[in-house]
Amino acid sequence: GNLGIEMQTDAHPFTDHKNRIALVHNGHIYNKDALLSKLRRHSLSSVGSTDSEVIAHLIGYYLDKGLTTKKAVKLALGKLEGTWAISIIAASDPDSIILAKNGSPLFVGVGNSEQNEFYIGSSTAAFDRNCKSFLSLNDGEIVTVNRNLEIERSRLEPASKMERVRGRQVLLEEIMEQP
Repeated sequence: GNLGIEMQTDAHPFTDHKNRIALVHNGHIYNKDALLSKLRRHSLSSVGSTDSEVIAHLIGYYLDKGLTTKKAVKLALGKLEGTWAISIIAASDPDSIILAKNGSPLFVGVGNSEQNEFYIGSSTAAFDRNCKSFLSLNDGEIVTVNRNLEIERSRLEPASKMERVRGRQVLLEEIMEQP
């Protein structure tokens, strides 16, 4: 869930502005406001104000540029500062789920392999008795799981110290330019 007033518009899953991806998210994005401002400057005025909505629309922003879902996810997550455990499904590949983690726990439990059964959660206790094995995602890791239980792992490229410093300088400049 989200913090603040409970509203139907704050309920998971969240989608990008063209309904190409659906996303659930647990965590807190510290630079959400700066990302939200950037998205709104790029004609995405309908973006809501929750962390999850910002992530979904940021992925959509990169999809608009013609990137694949996996590349759009990787680029969007590279812009986030904070903690997250994210699960994403794309309309273009409904048989796969993209998972990513940074600071928040995220596990994949493998259940009945004959039925290609798997579970996703922030704690293995939720599906202990149904699973024979678990995969614990590492911080900065992106994992894709498909219907056949094939798992693909990749890493986010950490921003260099200079990129982080430049990013903060740009953010400060953007703040100072506000009316």
